Amino acid sequence: MRPARVPFLVVLALGLPACAAVESLFKPPPPAPPSTAVPPAPAPAPPPAARARPAPPPLPPLEQQLGEAEERRLRDSATRQIADAERALGGVQAETLEPAQRETFGTIGSFLQEARQALAARDYERASTLARKAQALAQDLPQTGR
Repeated sequence: MRPARVPFLVVLALGLPACAAVESLFKPPPPAPPSTAVPPAPAPAPPPAARARPAPPPLPPLEQQLGEAEERRLRDSATRQIADAERALGGVQAETLEPAQRETFGTIGSFLQEARQALAARDYERASTLARKAQALAQDLPQTGR
């Protein structure tokens, strides 16, 4: 053997085990052996009394506690607003309206109906809000000169 080959063989002999280590980094790990563990048992069902518990009844809506004078003032205000909206709607001839305007006319009628129902249920704030919405929409419709 020539002396130049000896260092090459030494490097080759020392480098081969390192190649195996590098190669093992790129190989996927062997598959895990099949599990022999028993799956856990399902949790026991709750007793019938716990399952059959009915839902609590719904709570009644909160009501505002008003004095007699304040309630009268709110009721009168809501009644006036409903009347104003009805007057504004009364100045509109439905048969002369375009389709989009007829839809608005129907919406105004629905608002007024809901406002009357709210007034009857003593929900004066809702009645006023609905009447104001109806009146605002009615102002956008063409009025007749009645």
